[in-house]
Amino acid sequence: MVFDIEIINLFKENKPEEVLKQYIYQYRDKVEDHNYHFLIGICMLKLGFLHEAFTAFSKAVDKKASERNKLFKTFTLIQAQRFEQAIEERKKLIPTEMTISELTVLIQIDHSLNLSQNISLLLPVFDKKRTGGIEDEMMFAFAYLFLKGKYGYRTSLHYANSVNSKRFKKVDDYFTFIEEFVKNGVKPKDVKKIFNVWLAKNKLTDENAIPVLKAMGSTNYFSNLSAKERNDLTNKIIEQFKHNDTVLVQYYTMLYSLNEELNNMEEMSKISEKMEEIENKKHNTKALLILVLQQFKLFISTDKKLLFERLNRLIQDDNENMLYRKLYFEFCTQLGRSNEAMEINKSSIIFQQKKEKQLVDLIKVFHNFYLETKCPLTPPEGVKCPLCHGSKEMPIVRTIVFNTSPRDVYAEKYESELISVNDNVFKQLVNWQPMNVPSVLIGDFLRKNGAYMTNRPFPDVLVPGETYLFIRPKKEVLERLANEGYSVSTIDPLMSIMEKNHKIKYSIKFPEEPGKKVDFNNLPEFSSNDFIIEIIKAI
Repeated sequence: MVFDIEIINLFKENKPEEVLKQYIYQYRDKVEDHNYHFLIGICMLKLGFLHEAFTAFSKAVDKKASERNKLFKTFTLIQAQRFEQAIEERKKLIPTEMTISELTVLIQIDHSLNLSQNISLLLPVFDKKRTGGIEDEMMFAFAYLFLKGKYGYRTSLHYANSVNSKRFKKVDDYFTFIEEFVKNGVKPKDVKKIFNVWLAKNKLTDENAIPVLKAMGSTNYFSNLSAKERNDLTNKIIEQFKHNDTVLVQYYTMLYSLNEELNNMEEMSKISEKMEEIENKKHNTKALLILVLQQFKLFISTDKKLLFERLNRLIQDDNENMLYRKLYFEFCTQLGRSNEAMEINKSSIIFQQKKEKQLVDLIKVFHNFYLETKCPLTPPEGVKCPLCHGSKEMPIVRTIVFNTSPRDVYAEKYESELISVNDNVFKQLVNWQPMNVPSVLIGDFLRKNGAYMTNRPFPDVLVPGETYLFIRPKKEVLERLANEGYSVSTIDPLMSIMEKNHKIKYSIKFPEEPGKKVDFNNLPEFSSNDFIIEIIKAI
């Protein structure tokens, strides 16, 4: 509700990368319009590039210091875990000039910054901002949910249950609200009540069944049902939608996933039989995927020829789907068909490189437009800089932190150089860089130096021409942490699951799991001298 309908429609129809490419980067004549920069910021936020998002929102604020623009600038800082800076930006916000939707975002910000005392002060402002529209109850539901105590929680549920789904143009939008609402800490029993109230007032139909079922899955309503409740729902769905395979496949997929979690092979087999009936009538990709997954679980005894045919059909349906490709690779590997496995692996790498390169190119366009960051390394005269290669400008950098180098992971040509840096240069290198850091010990140190943690998966491939930073603690640091009692999974979970034996690799005697418990009030101290940085240039 914070966005104009035009913006909402953009993201319903396109991925953020497509919005950037099609609707923004081609319209440089709009650079004086604050909405132009705001939309770029939203794209970067959705993609997980927080420095870029912050930069774009800052530019939007420069063009027009609206509360919306300032809100998202502050919100981005919170996402990047730059809380002190976010608190300073929060002081610049003027609640009385906000819409009810913007006030809701502000309450979420105050909650994230542990400024809960502000929330009760904002509620009277809320009352004055009522529009009479559908968003009133929605926003009040969110606002009171962030208010501490039983009163706030009960009031929040009251407003959530008051939201009339029939006032929405699409039932999908209503259940999007329910999904977002539940994410913020609604108890399972109350989630159940929300759905049961809706089901008592509304009928499942061919038009609304899919969004309802998806919401049941994403909110854990479905998994929290008792066996009897789930059986009753199953009978109802099967009877009502016996002629609607799309609905049945959605339901069976949810049921299969739940039984997989419970390791109930008998029920999984029954569901796969139902999926086979549907697939035999008319090809359905979702049903076929369940059949393939079930065959993998029974790999020793399964019909390999049939599995092969089904895998090929999946790949025909979506040639770039990495899950399908990984299943195909696994199949070939299991049967010792190494040439085919290598072929599918090579083509998968090409697809991934293509996607990754497209994204990197978009980010480069952004940096060329918004940022001019100088390379922090200053090698001696006549020595080529390993980071910028003499350009003097810092390249687009992807950063990863774990104890197995990309040279061990990625089958790519590369140039590599190991460097050590002082505290100042280290901070410049990691500042605003997205990091995939499995270690809470090391992650805290990196955040203090300005890095932010990202949930974007690090690419499975290295893109030729791009630069990657791989940061790892020195062997003596690992020894120090081991001597302090930290187990290998605490120091670095990824190191503990790599195929190579870490004890042989590092000749370090790590304590038995789980080892010393992490005390977040007394974490080990690090300096830049504790780390080696490997600069990798993919070729």
